[in-house]
Amino acid sequence: MEKKNNYKRNANIELSKIVSLLGKILGSVIKEQEGVSLYNKIEKIRSLSKASRGKKTKKKIKLNETKKFRQLISNITKLKPKDSLIVARSFNKFLNFSNLAESLDSVHKIDNGKVRKAQGTNEFTILEDAISRLLKKKNISKKSFYKTAKNIKIDLVLTAHPTEVKRRTLIQKYTQVNNILEKFNKSRIFKKKKYF
Repeated sequence: MEKKNNYKRNANIELSKIVSLLGKILGSVIKEQEGVSLYNKIEKIRSLSKASRGKKTKKKIKLNETKKFRQLISNITKLKPKDSLIVARSFNKFLNFSNLAESLDSVHKIDNGKVRKAQGTNEFTILEDAISRLLKKKNISKKSFYKTAKNIKIDLVLTAHPTEVKRRTLIQKYTQVNNILEKFNKSRIFKKKKYF
């Protein structure tokens, strides 16, 4: 059990480092393109947003929700329309980068056979557990299950949720970021194997 917890903790640290790196790069781009003043406003909103989430005890949540949340609202409402658009886009970009990093991390966990450790609710894990339970309870023989599974026809259906629709140029840019992350991750894995 200790080994599983260590893996999960280390995997979360690695993902956290990559997300943090992407945030720093985005911050540098914002400073360069929009100036330090707007970058500082974005950082203030980000830190107030984190602080307003509260702590674990109900009493502290109430305190944080009132003071920090009011400060957050105040900072946002003071923004000029042009600045509010840049702030919103900055948060949007960061969330998209975080999602890319998390998706890539999940893919590597699946490739490494660590799906169960990656996510307790992962579709592959749920399916694997359901099959194991069926076979263990003898509800169906392995031979019958194999024959049935062999005859299943699966069609790929591509859909897009309206909030997921992105311009082609953005998709191309996110693909480039994903490719860079993939190269970074491969070099990191290679270095770990080389030195350990």
